[in-house]
Amino acid sequence: MAIMLLGLSGNTNAQKPVDTEGMNIIFIVADDLGWSDTELYGTTSLYKTKNIERLAERGLTFTNAYAASPLCSPTRATLLTGQASARNGVVSAVGHIPKVLLKPELKPRARAGDKAIEVNSATRLNNELPTLGKQMKESGYATAHFGKWHLGSAPYSPLEHGFDVDVPHANTAGPAGGYLAPWKYTDFEPNYPSSILKIV
Repeated sequence: MAIMLLGLSGNTNAQKPVDTEGMNIIFIVADDLGWSDTELYGTTSLYKTKNIERLAERGLTFTNAYAASPLCSPTRATLLTGQASARNGVVSAVGHIPKVLLKPELKPRARAGDKAIEVNSATRLNNELPTLGKQMKESGYATAHFGKWHLGSAPYSPLEHGFDVDVPHANTAGPAGGYLAPWKYTDFEPNYPSSILKIV
């Protein structure tokens, strides 16, 4: 899961009208979460998701949307850049491999039986691309990214894509040490200014 605090204006009044300038924006991306895996749409009684329901009541809930890809990294890259996977180059979840590739490469030939030649995905989100983080920074907002990135380590981390804060500042395909706390990130230290905590 990745949580992007894209716009923190300093005003945390949840009763502000939606059309007011300077509102706070929290964008949550959850890998592998189906539309009926929460109580929001009244389709499950298996899970209790009261906190998600409370967030939905205070914000926006979408009822008709599509992911850019069935994979996490291409979807995240598309949401961040506003560009389709074929345009931003991230077509697979390979942000953790050592090879730095900023644009996709055409494979030399198709496998027997394939009707098209596949590409090798970009392994990093190119710093030259526009991102939500950069756009919000240009508008004067404080920004933060928490959780999974998987689009490249520094110099391609969230800190180079318009985010002031990146916790845990790791580029793993999943949480280090497993999906349950305590996680095992090496040299994990919060890298955020104390003013961010006061805003949140």
